[in-house]
Amino acid sequence: TTPAGQALNEATFSALASDALFQPRGTVAPIRHKGQWKKYTNKYEQERARRAAMRDEDRERMLAAGGHTDGLPEDAPRPLPKVAQRGVKDAMRKRLPDYMVPTKYVSMSEFPMTSNGKVDRKALPNPYEVYDSVGAALDDEDDGDDARDGEPPATDTERTLADFWKPMLHADHVFRQDSFFKLGGHSLLAMQLVNKVKQVYKVKQIKLSDLIENDTLHKLGAFVDMHREDGGVAASPAAEEEIAMDLPTVVELQKQPFGVSLRPRVYIPVSDGAKLASRVWLPCLQGAEEFARGQSFPTVVEVNPYRTSDGTVDLDASTYPWLAAHGVACVRVDVRGTGDSTGLLEDEYTERQVLDALDVVAWCAEQPWCSGSVGLMGVSWSGFVAMQAASHPSSRGSALKAVAAMAATHRRDRDDMHVRNGCVLGVQHTWQTWLAHILYQPPTELPDGTGAGSVAELEKAWLARCEAATPPEAKLLAALKDARTGVETTSAARGAWAQGSCDAEASLNVPAFLSGGLEAGGYADSLASLSAALEKRGVPHNVSLGPWAHQFPHISPVGPLAGYLQELLHFWRTHLGGAKCSDASNESKISEIDEMCAKAAVEPPRARVFLATAKTADQH
Repeated sequence: TTPAGQALNEATFSALASDALFQPRGTVAPIRHKGQWKKYTNKYEQERARRAAMRDEDRERMLAAGGHTDGLPEDAPRPLPKVAQRGVKDAMRKRLPDYMVPTKYVSMSEFPMTSNGKVDRKALPNPYEVYDSVGAALDDEDDGDDARDGEPPATDTERTLADFWKPMLHADHVFRQDSFFKLGGHSLLAMQLVNKVKQVYKVKQIKLSDLIENDTLHKLGAFVDMHREDGGVAASPAAEEEIAMDLPTVVELQKQPFGVSLRPRVYIPVSDGAKLASRVWLPCLQGAEEFARGQSFPTVVEVNPYRTSDGTVDLDASTYPWLAAHGVACVRVDVRGTGDSTGLLEDEYTERQVLDALDVVAWCAEQPWCSGSVGLMGVSWSGFVAMQAASHPSSRGSALKAVAAMAATHRRDRDDMHVRNGCVLGVQHTWQTWLAHILYQPPTELPDGTGAGSVAELEKAWLARCEAATPPEAKLLAALKDARTGVETTSAARGAWAQGSCDAEASLNVPAFLSGGLEAGGYADSLASLSAALEKRGVPHNVSLGPWAHQFPHISPVGPLAGYLQELLHFWRTHLGGAKCSDASNESKISEIDEMCAKAAVEPPRARVFLATAKTADQH
């Protein structure tokens, strides 16, 4: 071993990776008087200085080991020499699950900082770009100490699979014993690989869990050979079109397969006479302002109370134009009593709201631009409604064919960001204050043009809403208010949270795309039980769990971002069907999209992300 390898041992890693406070997390130093405080702070400063000296010494050893023969400036980011990586990896494997151990390591002279003294994460270099810039020289330099060797691919299937792996994993060589995940594969890339195997080898039954169980090249090759259909012949990877890995947050509509026709305000009647305000994006021929006769499209609907007119404009614009430009009609609806919808919002997730969602599904299915297949989707509130509607008895035999829910749960009393296992959390009260602010805002217009432009009519409708509305939290507080007097309120409290829960494990019978975020405030724990139940009943579903916040993964403020729209489009096209179009040129584009959807576009990640499937989620 070299000095650099010895320096980056377990103790050094512990010093580099721990927090500024040297005490273990969860311990508190008892501070009772000024003398003890002074003693504590002196010890803290001594430990801090000792660790700073260790970091400086380790940096010098790493720089000496690297040699800097890449021609870059002394302070430029560069890949950590492989000889130094071994010590870091060994130490991290003792403390972290295997899937959390990074595959790329970048050495920097210092971290970029913001004006308030925090690490500027946006200014950190992209590890893949750093490796691409100097990786070849570094590999030549280190191969003598840390060259990988192994048995090369032995069959045509293994060689083709290896060609699939190389661009995905930024690997120059793939050997038979190499593991897809240890080379840097995460589950978004794994889903790309699964879809690629399905297309090229006609293996219909392969799932993400199969790749996890057959993660090495020779195991996967044997699995493919065993399950491939007769006549499934590998296409030449070199002949395939390279798909850009950019996230479609900004949509250049002129470059998409379809144009997009926006209908900024459409009122949808529901069965009790209320009218729900919606915003509709329709695919159309490029250059046209309206969809043409003879076209019909699968349709997706999102229903939430956060105001289509102003509250979610930016989020909707980052999602639905892209889906519409790829052949999916999109309808974003205000819950009754919110935004520009009529009616009254009596509480969260009421039976009436679920029936409203199913009425909207039925309305969409009757429109000339809809193919008759409709899906419900959304984050949080709209994800709840999607699962509740799909589990409702009235959904049987309806046009609702699939659902996609992010940061939502089917068991609200146990796994919600507002309550955990019956305990009301503080965020419940702050969020309800914000919801009241949304609820009591005035409409921007009235249905059918009645009173449009009339301040008096809008004011009248607004005041009527304010007089009739009750903050949803009032019912919960009423259920809990007797607790101080010793009155039993457990059943009442559970009843308050049972509203919004649904028996999805037994009743959800349509394909589901279920996603959760580790920074989404909750909702992640229920994914495993729901996935296991759906797997047992044979209901098709995908389960995605990543580091995202309480938002769609492609626009999450916490990254790495994911190509969620591409995965979602593939899901909709699989379970709702493709667009029907009489225009021959668009037909050819649709076939190209099928190829494109199968490869989920993902930003090269700075950390590995594991997305659990049914079999693995139940075990972890």
